[in-house]
Amino acid sequence: MAPPSPAPPPATAAAPSSSSSSSSPGWSTGGKVDWRTVPDLDDLPPVEGQPAGCAWNFWGRDDRLGTLNLLTPQVVAAAAASEVRTGERVQIDWGLDSVDVPLIDRKPFHHRLVDLHASLGVYATDDELHLNTQTSSQFDGFAHFAWNDDRQGTNGVYYQGLRHQDLHSADDAASRNHLGIHHWCMAGGIAGRGVLVDWVRWWEETRSDPLPAGNTSYPIPLSQIEAVLAHQRTELRPGDILLLRTGVVRWCESASMRQKQEAFTGDDNFPGFEPTEESKRWLWNHKFAAVAADNPSFEHGPHGDLWLHNWLLPMWGCPIGELFDLERLSQTCKAHDRWSFFITSAPYRVTGGIASSPNSICIF
Repeated sequence: MAPPSPAPPPATAAAPSSSSSSSSPGWSTGGKVDWRTVPDLDDLPPVEGQPAGCAWNFWGRDDRLGTLNLLTPQVVAAAAASEVRTGERVQIDWGLDSVDVPLIDRKPFHHRLVDLHASLGVYATDDELHLNTQTSSQFDGFAHFAWNDDRQGTNGVYYQGLRHQDLHSADDAASRNHLGIHHWCMAGGIAGRGVLVDWVRWWEETRSDPLPAGNTSYPIPLSQIEAVLAHQRTELRPGDILLLRTGVVRWCESASMRQKQEAFTGDDNFPGFEPTEESKRWLWNHKFAAVAADNPSFEHGPHGDLWLHNWLLPMWGCPIGELFDLERLSQTCKAHDRWSFFITSAPYRVTGGIASSPNSICIF
């Protein structure tokens, strides 16, 4: 049995007040929040006009990092010390050119070579990439998804109250850049302890019934998530980056074009984390710095009345990773008999950027 990783030491800084800022004009060295100060979901300070469980006032109304604040230098150093043992590395970005059926009619990836010989007289080549950042593996930034629920809260409001109409105002550069992913870059990117919840492997090792296919709307209940963690003997730590393997990318690699078109251009049927009040509390109360999966939305599709996107991005400021390629990572975890590792992500430094390829590496 692999030895359990030690718990990270507490950070030295307290939670920010409503008047503090975690995104100064200069560079910073990561998050600034002691995870011990983070209240449970039901104890978060209220935000006028928003549903209970909104974290804006806790992080501070000038905040741009959300749950990435948990990745303090102390937490990251402890993760590196406990998780980096062999130096083996796995990159978990799916190929930019791997998605031949983009969701929601998004533009497909295009790669163009540029011959420089005619213009410069030297034998050299550039290349140009044209992509929608949502097409393949991505981390959603906080300006990707606003609150979408007529029953409570304010529709069209992003993290910390940015309004949809202001984000798209041609005359309001400050609003367009307010929640850009460049703030993550200026905080040093993403690095910490990653945990793979290998639901696919758990199912195939413990059950005799067929695994739900990647084009099946299967909500993975919290009870199964916890069963996977127990099966793997994996302990969660504050500040962890949670990765869920649902098998969607593996299914896509062998599915026909027609199967993918039916799955991703209609009702978007795929397995994923089940959104319930219990699972919502579980996600916040475990103090994850970010969550991700190998499916198009982390949660299962199509969504129901409770939409985790509504909570993770606009209410909590928790990055969501989607369409990560977790196949080789699963094999490496199995070979080492441990499902935790050190993980990094270097988002594109685009001022006002909405999302980014994760450019993510897992180190054992």
